[in-house]
Amino acid sequence: MADPTENASPEDHGGSVLAQVGRTAVVFRQLEEGRRRLVARVAQMPPEGQRWSIPGRGRGGDSWTPLQVLDHVARVEAFTVLGVRQGLGDGPAKGPSLRHRAGRLLVRAVFSLRLRVGTPDTRVDPAPADSLTLGQVERDWYEAREALRQALSEVEDPRRALVRHPVAGPLNVLETLEFLGRHQRHHMHQVDRIRKHPSFPWAVR
Repeated sequence: MADPTENASPEDHGGSVLAQVGRTAVVFRQLEEGRRRLVARVAQMPPEGQRWSIPGRGRGGDSWTPLQVLDHVARVEAFTVLGVRQGLGDGPAKGPSLRHRAGRLLVRAVFSLRLRVGTPDTRVDPAPADSLTLGQVERDWYEAREALRQALSEVEDPRRALVRHPVAGPLNVLETLEFLGRHQRHHMHQVDRIRKHPSFPWAVR
């Protein structure tokens, strides 16, 4: 599917935080590049592989399929857009509490060390495996990313608290994008584990 964001750039957004030269614009570009890489990784798999899961892993007995991983990441971004829209107030974010500072370190450790831990009650589960197609999931994620781009284009104060992570607490623009980037990379590694499993059908190595 052709991606209309192929030539998009942060400079297209006026005076918003995405138009500013700096870390925020760079992280958003990296986030978009990561989305394309992850979709391409799953698209390289045969249809059987896109719907295959590692037996005996996960809450229901099996792990997520690669399509479910994509669907989960897309849904997290869609929920993030809702958080951006709702916001946490008009003023700049207050400094994180000691508990939230510890929570942020924990979140970073989970992603950077690729730890497998239980998820909080606010977990975002994907749709049932047999209901997903690559085309639909790709469209859903593209729409979620464009909604995120539009929401962030309306934010002019980079200090503004946008969303509240259940562990890390309130996050501003840059912190939100960095969280999404770590989350995206975490699930890229998950997809790689699935496709490198000895029983993966027609494994792409």
